[in-house]
Amino acid sequence: MSTPLLHSTDLFTARTAGYWNYRIPGLTVTPGGVVLAHTEARQGQGGDGDPIDILLRRSADGGRSWERARCVVDHTDYPGGPINNFVCIPDRDTRQVHALFCTDYARAFHLTSEEDGLTWSAPVGITQAFEAFRREYDWHVLAVGPGHGIQLDCGRLLAPVWLSTGAGTEFGSGKRGHCPNRAGVVFSDDHGRTWQRGDLIRDTFPNTNETEAVQL
Repeated sequence: MSTPLLHSTDLFTARTAGYWNYRIPGLTVTPGGVVLAHTEARQGQGGDGDPIDILLRRSADGGRSWERARCVVDHTDYPGGPINNFVCIPDRDTRQVHALFCTDYARAFHLTSEEDGLTWSAPVGITQAFEAFRREYDWHVLAVGPGHGIQLDCGRLLAPVWLSTGAGTEFGSGKRGHCPNRAGVVFSDDHGRTWQRGDLIRDTFPNTNETEAVQL
């Protein structure tokens, strides 16, 4: 009997471990060859605004077996709003893994792992990179990703982001909407020590949120 070409493993199962559901998954292979699977572990009813932790599982054998889930970002450390959109970027030069996330759709953070996702540094705020967009676009909602960032051939770390004026009413009266919005990027040329704004997609293309970055 031939060996199956593919096999599947349920890494995160809804209604388990105290979470209602698991959303916004991502897979990253570290410079050391370890596969990282991360997700938003959502409490409450599993909505974007409910309490959310970032969980991560590691595989050192190409996905055949997986370590238990670890909480990388705990929502109780960030009162006042949800945690969203964990974005990983492997750094082939330093062999680190970088990650970005946002909280309350108002602040952004960066953290790194020196051990292929086994341990992580304390998150550092990088919202100042988003503040630099304000002269061009007066945002009231920010988000990184979702999805993945990339490292360009020149070594630059690049992450897709999106911004909104918050004027939309899709979430009800008195709440910040996510429309209208524009997509752009933030980047680092010093392996994550500092982050800067990049360009925004032209507003001739409306509501360009949740984009992905590729190098052509």
